[in-house]
Amino acid sequence: MAAAVGLAVEAHPVIGNYPARRSRFSEREHAEIRTLIASIERETTGEIVPMVAERSISVFHVRPMLFLFFALGLTEMGPTLWHRFGITPFFGLELLLALGLGVSVGSIGTIQRLLTPAAERERQVRDRAQREFFRRRLERTTHRSGILIFVSLLEHQAVVIGDAAVAEKLPPGTWQSLLNESLSVLAKKGLFAGLREMVLRSGHLLKTYLPEPAKGASPEPVGLPNDIIELD
Repeated sequence: MAAAVGLAVEAHPVIGNYPARRSRFSEREHAEIRTLIASIERETTGEIVPMVAERSISVFHVRPMLFLFFALGLTEMGPTLWHRFGITPFFGLELLLALGLGVSVGSIGTIQRLLTPAAERERQVRDRAQREFFRRRLERTTHRSGILIFVSLLEHQAVVIGDAAVAEKLPPGTWQSLLNESLSVLAKKGLFAGLREMVLRSGHLLKTYLPEPAKGASPEPVGLPNDIIELD
C-alpha cells in the first residue's frame, strides 16, 4: 500500500498496495542513492529522505488471538485426535499445545499482517512515517521542502510525506500518481528499483516546482545523510 501525505496542506493520505517482494541493499545501491539524492539537492531547495522499515504495526494481539483459536479447537477435537494417534492425554495438554501453536504461528509475518485489519495497518504505518518525519527534523529545512519516502515491508505499504512548501506547490493527485507509477516498478523489479524510482520522481517534482536559486543552497538537517535509512 502507499500513502501520499502533504503536511499542513494535504491532510488526508492516499493508500495503495504493492506485492510482497523484498530485497536488501548492496553498497553499490547505497552509493547510487547517495549520488542521486546529492545531485537532486544541488539543483533544488528540497531535501529527500528514503527510509525502509521492517515493520510498523503492533502485533501484540496476534498470539493471544491464535492461542484462543487453537485452544478452542483442540478442546473440541482433542479427545478424537488423542484416541486416533494413541496419545495418552494429561491435564492441560490442549492448552500447552495451543500456546505453542499460537507463539509459533503468530511469529509468521504474513499471519501477523492478515490478522491486523487493513485500516489499522494503514493508520499505524502512516503514523510511524509521520513520527519519523519529525524525528529526522524534516520540518526544519530552510524552505520547508522536506520529502520523506517511507516503505514498511511487513505491511507492504509505502508513504510519501511532503512538507508545507512542497504540498502547496504540487497539483492535486501528484503524490498518488508518483506512488502508483513507482510501485509498479517495485512490483516488477524489486524494492531498490521501486525506491530509486520514487527518489527520481520526487527529484523531478522538486526541480519543476522548487528549483534551487543560483546561490544560497538549502542546508541539510543536522546529521541527515543522503542515503537509505533502514529501520527495524
